Formats: sequence, structure tokens, C-alpha cells
Amino acid sequence: MSAINHKAILRQLDLVLHRLSQVKRLGSAADYDWVVEVNTRILAAIDRFAPPGSEYRRVANQMQKDCGGNLKPLMGRLGGILRALRDDYATGSMQSLQELVHAELFSDFLDMAEHLLDQGYKDAAAVMTGSVLEEHLRKLCTKNGIAITFLTPQKDTKPKKLDTMNADLAKNKVYSQSDQKLVTAWAAIRNSAAHGKYNDYSTGKVDLMIRGLRNFISGLPA
Repeated sequence: MSAINHKAILRQLDLVLHRLSQVKRLGSAADYDWVVEVNTRILAAIDRFAPPGSEYRRVANQMQKDCGGNLKPLMGRLGGILRALRDDYATGSMQSLQELVHAELFSDFLDMAEHLLDQGYKDAAAVMTGSVLEEHLRKLCTKNGIAITFLTPQKDTKPKKLDTMNADLAKNKVYSQSDQKLVTAWAAIRNSAAHGKYNDYSTGKVDLMIRGLRNFISGLPA
């Protein structure tokens, strides 16, 4: 899930920064191939982890233009960008205002679902939680450039179903296969509730679904 992904991102950024520090310590004795390698690793990390259209990417592109083929000064400047990116991941500063608003809104709906569950309305709580799940997947797709609609053979535009968005998000590495299986399990509860199959799930399962979805949204903001 998202928190795990953030830890993995930080580990990868730290590895590149460690390699950068090794080459910088060598100074003028650093092999040119190593400098090329580090520059490539830094640019690849920025490309993988910096949001599209972000200042990290803009400044990195500008630095490449300013330094031209002079790779040693470029390496130091790109290292500064990578450190800023790493620090922003570590402090949670990557979350945008839009993501914070969505998280707050979804939290309100999950509070309502929790209240329904406490009052003994597990089926209504399951449907409401499933609706939050579907909308969050839709926003995750939009954030990551994944289409949320498809064309029918009749050329009609239709919204993708939850299962399709789930598969697309996992395929595009937005989250792991373990997360995909978790979303599939939550979707099954929502579908059972929506189709009147109330004995397919328990109050405890809905409670776990609400708690799990809170963590999922917090870890994967959209």
C-alpha cells in the first residue's frame, strides 16, 4: 500500500544519493563513466518519482540546458533536486491541496458509514464504503493518466467498472498486486450488499473494510 510504497521510494532515492556522495568524495579522481552513471540514475529517479509537470522536472530540464555537456556541475545540481524530492516524500509534502480535500471528503463519508455500522445498518455501510472506494479509484486513475472511460463497439463512451480500474491501476504499478487483491475483496462486499446478498459478509468484514479503506486512501492520495 501507499505507506509501503513511500518507504520503497525513499530507499531508492537514498541509494541514488549514496552513490552520488561516493562519486563526489572522489572529486577530480572520479571516473567519467561514474559521473555519467550517477547523472543517469538521478534523472531516472526524478522521472520515476516526481509528479508530471512538477517543479522538480522543470528545474532538472533547465539544469541540463544550462550545463550542456558539463556533467560534473550538472551532477551536483541534479543532486540538490533529488534531495529536495526525497525530503518532500519523507515529510509528506508531496500531497497536494486537491488530494487533501479529497481525503477529507472521503473521510466524512467513511465516518457516516462507520456510524451506520454502529447503528446496526451493515448493508448500508457496505454500500457507502464501496462508493467511496470506487470514486477513489476513479481519482487515482485520473491522477496517473489512466482512462476512466472506454468506447463500446457502438462508439458510445461508458465509464469503466471498479474491477477494470483496479486491474488498470495494478497493471500501471500505481499499487501492488496485494493491494489489487484487497480492493477486489472490498468490491465483492460492496457488490453483495448492492445485490441483496447480505449473508455473504459480516459486520466485522464491513468494519475491516472501512478501516482498511481509510489507510488505503491515506497512503495513496488522489
